[in-house]
Amino acid sequence: MLWEDIIGHNEEKFFLQKLSKAKRKPHAFLLVGPAGVGKILLAQAFAATLMCGGREAPCGVCPSCRHLEKGSHPDYFVLRPELKDPQKDPLEFRDGIYINQVRGLLREAAFAPKMGKKRVAVIDGAHLMTPEAANSLLKFLEEPPPEWVFVLLSTSAEALLPTIVSRTARINARPLTTEEILLYLKEKSVKLPNPNVAAGVAAGSPGLALRYGGEEADKNRERALDFIGAALADDYLRIAPLVEKIKKEEAVLLCEFVALFLRDAWRVNFTGGAGVWNTDKREEIGRLFSGFDLSVFKAFLRYTEETLAALKKSANPQLLMEGLYIYIADKRQGGFCGYGSRSAL
Repeated sequence: MLWEDIIGHNEEKFFLQKLSKAKRKPHAFLLVGPAGVGKILLAQAFAATLMCGGREAPCGVCPSCRHLEKGSHPDYFVLRPELKDPQKDPLEFRDGIYINQVRGLLREAAFAPKMGKKRVAVIDGAHLMTPEAANSLLKFLEEPPPEWVFVLLSTSAEALLPTIVSRTARINARPLTTEEILLYLKEKSVKLPNPNVAAGVAAGSPGLALRYGGEEADKNRERALDFIGAALADDYLRIAPLVEKIKKEEAVLLCEFVALFLRDAWRVNFTGGAGVWNTDKREEIGRLFSGFDLSVFKAFLRYTEETLAALKKSANPQLLMEGLYIYIADKRQGGFCGYGSRSAL
């Protein structure tokens, strides 16, 4: 992975490149940013730079760089959350990073680098470490071997132990611009039904652009707006066929789009519309949510996020989506001046 292969993140790349050349550098780094913005790519390029045997690191052609590209580097380790139950839906968020994974990594600390001067460990999803795993890692960070470098990736520094955060150099991985996401899709030769919409709703994340931009995802975006409109009109029959047969992965995506539309409606109604993601639905969103109180918006969004979190754990998506429908339908009555039905627009 070369630095020039990474689209955007110019400040982050500059900072990491500068640190890689410093005589005295931190032994642990924390990359914090939204899911899918490219933290793992930054970590890979940083690792390639630290372990490269060429003159201009990373050179991309030395044995170290070639092994890293192939995924066979003996001094490069990646920990990711694993499924506690292998029978669970792989789409679901992984359960966590467990102490046995961290212990397996720490056992490697007894060995010197096999290729070059550094060994690099990337912990992808560090905020999902169990307390036991986090405490085990903390002991290692307190007295790390000089040839080791740790790179922790997280969506939230607050979700980590403060003592771990204090022992890392924090770097914020910022969301990409819409133009950068479109460039990413073009360079990766990704063909989406509507790339402009995908880039718009991705909130700066190429990963979310891929997730939200597919043909099936686009259908779920329409279904999400229908779901909201039916709830506001208290017309369950409109969405009953969808909800009564919905699968977990469909419910997760549907709920994510409901949350996106609620955030867009918040912007349209209270912030002048700046930063709206679903730009092609802006007029419809404005009419559909006209007259809401701010407190009701907050309640809708909070309940939707709670539903989404429950969906990623629960095996009953129908019950949860029906609960979200009922909450919106009931809350609407006292929260705004009047309500509109999407079917009437």
